[in-house]
Amino acid sequence: MSDYLGLVTVLYNCEDVLKDFFDTLSIQTFKNFELIIIDNRSNDDSLNVCKKLALTAPFKCFFIENRDNLGVAAGNNQGINLAREHRCDKVLLLNNDIILQANTIESLLSAH
Repeated sequence: MSDYLGLVTVLYNCEDVLKDFFDTLSIQTFKNFELIIIDNRSNDDSLNVCKKLALTAPFKCFFIENRDNLGVAAGNNQGINLAREHRCDKVLLLNNDIILQANTIESLLSAH
């Protein structure tokens, strides 16, 4: 499997779930991905928590910081566009309160 995957998540007041989210991505058996994080002007410390977690993450992280809350759909579109610029073969949109099994991404990619 040589796909390069762009994972996109939109932040909005979710600081409490972010450690688990980064942990679940860190254990994935499929490793050829980047995480694109769109901050929709969170009122809590979500963006700073993500930036700290990104420092030790075993995958690349990219950030888009919106001045206003553009909504989830517009945030996802921003992430998709950045993934395309980064030449990702596929994009997976993820809520950041999700917990994945270690082989989830690999299973999704092999299911075509």
